[in-house]
Amino acid sequence: MRLTALQRTLRPSAWPIAGKLAFAFVIAAMIPIFLTAIYGSRETLATVNESEKRSIAQLAQTTAGRIDQLIRTTSKSIKLLQRLDAIRAAAMRPTPENCAQAAAIASDLIAVNPDLELVLLMTPQGRVLASSSPQYVEKEFGWRRYVKQAAQGEDYVSSLEVGSESGLRGVYFSGPIRGADGGVIGVVVAKLGEAAIQQIIDQAQTRTSQDAFLIDEFGVVIAHRDPNRVFKSLAPLKPEVVNQLRADRRYETRDSTSATSVPNAIGDLGRPALAAALVGARRPGTMVDDDNGHEHFVAYMPLVANGWVFAVSEATDSWATPLRAAFTNALSKAIIVALVAALVALAIVLRDIIRPVQALTALARAVRRGELKTAEAAVINDDEIGYLAKSFNSMIESIAARERERDIFGRVVSPEVRERLLAGQLKLGGENRRVSVLFSDIRDFTGLCEDQSPESVVELINEYLTEMTAAVAPHKGYVNNFLGDAIIVVFGAPQDHDDPASAAVRAAFDMQARLEGLNARRIASGRAALRSGIGIATGVVIAGQMGSIDRFVYTVIGDAVNVAARLEAMTKEVGGNPVLLNGATADAVRQQADIALEYVGERHLKGRSEAVEVFSATRAAG
Repeated sequence: MRLTALQRTLRPSAWPIAGKLAFAFVIAAMIPIFLTAIYGSRETLATVNESEKRSIAQLAQTTAGRIDQLIRTTSKSIKLLQRLDAIRAAAMRPTPENCAQAAAIASDLIAVNPDLELVLLMTPQGRVLASSSPQYVEKEFGWRRYVKQAAQGEDYVSSLEVGSESGLRGVYFSGPIRGADGGVIGVVVAKLGEAAIQQIIDQAQTRTSQDAFLIDEFGVVIAHRDPNRVFKSLAPLKPEVVNQLRADRRYETRDSTSATSVPNAIGDLGRPALAAALVGARRPGTMVDDDNGHEHFVAYMPLVANGWVFAVSEATDSWATPLRAAFTNALSKAIIVALVAALVALAIVLRDIIRPVQALTALARAVRRGELKTAEAAVINDDEIGYLAKSFNSMIESIAARERERDIFGRVVSPEVRERLLAGQLKLGGENRRVSVLFSDIRDFTGLCEDQSPESVVELINEYLTEMTAAVAPHKGYVNNFLGDAIIVVFGAPQDHDDPASAAVRAAFDMQARLEGLNARRIASGRAALRSGIGIATGVVIAGQMGSIDRFVYTVIGDAVNVAARLEAMTKEVGGNPVLLNGATADAVRQQADIALEYVGERHLKGRSEAVEVFSATRAAG
């Protein structure tokens, strides 16, 4: 039976051998591609879905940690202000001089911490005694919760509130200043500007489809890139909560026409499920929420302070829809790619794999020889080999950066501390060591800086501290800290020293000599001469890495540190401006021919119940 052309086309048994082979090849090639593409799309979508969710959760955790760190850092500034003698003196005796000195300290704190907008010293009743901004002096803020809490002896951190005077949002930190009897004699307040927190939140939004925000303990949005959502609650607030917020005047706004503060009406965003999960959360978590018919994945992280919760939300379609479209497009092109893949495979393998790998191998040998400047891989494609080339370049940059950091690190800490840190010999914790501590600062430093610009003050301090550091270096003194114009030097830690007391005294003599040379240059250039005091105490201290596991410094803690500081202050009372020593230091250097000692007497030092034997030391003649 003869078949028509159409019948032969429809019956495979009638096809020629070439057609059958071609058909079999296409079917054999296409079916695995289709099955692999369908299975791969599902698996990839699931993997990307989990990866995106992990990324969002990690983003929420990291950002919340940054905000917490900012709050902790600002709280430490309040703690520092509470301990300063000048602040306590202004709170106890608010004379114009004391208040001016407190205001100068407040201004200096803002100068070194641009995140702070305002620093205030108040009476327990809320009247401003001193301020970094003079217009706040004599203002009354006793109605503010942060004043009330501090007046009751408690440290306090507010929500992100609107300033009644400035009309600007910020977080208020407050703490009590106590008198000798333990009673509250004043309140110190610092305002952290909204911009510092908002900047962190803005940086958290790595994609435009993401929505990052911060809520307070009531579920009110206090930070968001959309100002229309700020001061709106996730769900309707209870009447008693609304009354409390109005009583606290927490979310006031400034009326531009009358320059008065008016309550801000708190609307709600209609997200009750989100509010139920986030408000009062004590642990990090994730959830899926519906927002106007769109599924959103939300990751949230509670902050340490104030019951705040930071959250990042993103519509799942933002990554799922483009991925599905990409797979559909890729599948449509897979047939064409399969047909020509065999012809171009060798060229692709040769160009994109073999040659780049050979180039990377040659560059790896160059890195081994230390040729970092010329070792840079060419990134040809964005595949795995391209990623490997980018990673190789990043590795080279990291190695070069580490070398630069090692050099910079040696300028931040002493070389001996740097080497012991890099060798892993200094760990968190301390050890008892007998050391000599030298404390020195500039006399009447406040008066010297009164008529100078901040740049001139920094230049003066750097010039002075450079000379003092150079004076102690030959005597193996470890510069433990710079406190403004003061310098603390330790002899006997972290590096062992056979005679730390003698080294400390001789270093003090060299510091005086270098100061004379510095003064000669200053006088010649028409500037005022500097005077300094030096106190040295010898004793057993705890020396080691202090702080937290995230950030620590090598320092010493003990009575000798305090005694050295008090002896330095006492040099103002002793004629001739000698170096003052405690008894232990004097006993250790008594046999040294180049050191002359004179007994000053027993003195009671501030903060110590027992008297201390005080000696003056001068360089022996001849």
